[in-house]
Amino acid sequence: MNEACPKLLGENEWPENVKKEFVSNLHNFMAVITEASYTAKGMTNLYIPNEDLNDIDTAIKDKDLLQRLESIVIYWTRQIKELVSNQDSSQTSHDNSSPLDEIKHWTDRTANLKVLTTRLTDPKLNRIVMVLTKVGSSYLPGFLSLKD
Repeated sequence: MNEACPKLLGENEWPENVKKEFVSNLHNFMAVITEASYTAKGMTNLYIPNEDLNDIDTAIKDKDLLQRLESIVIYWTRQIKELVSNQDSSQTSHDNSSPLDEIKHWTDRTANLKVLTTRLTDPKLNRIVMVLTKVGSSYLPGFLSLKD
């Protein structure tokens, strides 16, 4: 999939509306696949779309790009909220567990949070935040309150 994505994203013979729809659906699909594959391992990982954000001034003029970026921020916000709410519910479900179960639970939890922290400091993620900050996205404050 990694080799096919850049080739498909670089396709120039498609009508513009088809290409926009395809890119949007591709990012949604990749976000779901990324989440499912990491959830199966008991981990949380944020899918970061491979968008060209080198020129922020050009990026902020592309309404379709901004919509895709906002969609991914909404997705990230939901993932982080679920992770936090699972922590609250897991504390009550472990009331009858042994000390070794508790140690394993918190070791796994720490590993999961480290993966998430690493992802939250990724330069590509921060570039997305920078673009959405510049346009004043209303979806960004909720994400930033969880990120920080």
